[in-house]
Amino acid sequence: MRIEQEKLKHFLVLTLREEIDLDKDAEDLSRELEKAINDGYKYIALRFTHVSYIYSGIIKVIIKYFKKIQTLGGILTIIETNKALYDVLDVIGVARVFRIFYTLKDFEEYIFKT
Repeated sequence: MRIEQEKLKHFLVLTLREEIDLDKDAEDLSRELEKAINDGYKYIALRFTHVSYIYSGIIKVIIKYFKKIQTLGGILTIIETNKALYDVLDVIGVARVFRIFYTLKDFEEYIFKT
């Protein structure tokens, strides 16, 4: 998996691209999220537009950092996922744990409402 950063004024977007390497994907995502927190980002969106498959190691990292960022008063969310991936996240309960936004704009509007 390749992870691209987009630093915006109030939050960070990490775009995940599908180039799966099961041995290091979770480590890479964990490292990127830890760096974002250390850089002071409290609002982080994971963009899954280009991902059609997600495995348990990535889900574990997402939940771990969702909790960590939440305790810091921030938000970690998923944006722009395709329907098939959203359905998987919904079935396993991730979509009930935290909000998934259809667009970056939806997430941005939500941040400024809270």
